Amino acid sequence: MSDPHAYNLVKTLYEHLPELQHAHPAASDISITEATKQVPLDFHPGAVNYFTEQGIIGNQ
Repeated sequence: MSDPHAYNLVKTLYEHLPELQHAHPAASDISITEATKQVPLDFHPGAVNYFTEQGIIGNQ
């Protein structure tokens, strides 16, 4: 997946999270502030760009 595609995927998810949470109860567990905590894998560079812009993670 390209960096722009990954960036837009993550951006769309979090910008429309209230709609997703309304549509499905399991989405209530999704939080941008918790998104990067205790994840044992590296994030896609496009996702890192989005999280960095949002101040969720430092510039990596």
